Amino acid sequence: MELMNKQKYICYADYLGNKIIEWVDAKPNNKDLRNVLKSVRIVLQYNIDLEVENELLRKKVSIYRDLKNKQEQEFYEFKQTKL
Repeated sequence: MELMNKQKYICYADYLGNKIIEWVDAKPNNKDLRNVLKSVRIVLQYNIDLEVENELLRKKVSIYRDLKNKQEQEFYEFKQTKL
């Protein structure tokens, strides 16, 4: 996720969380609102987990790509010495 999108996501998630908490505080006996709050927390946490996993996978791909390029270069150099 790009920085601007992350900032928008955080702002909207914060606004949504605060608004739901405000509604729950106004009507503490409303089970539907409590379930909405719980659901939003689960969805937001899931999204955070996906972002973390995505970043880790990007780093792994970058490491493997660098390793592949290094091995290709070494092979090319080896091949040149044998010709």
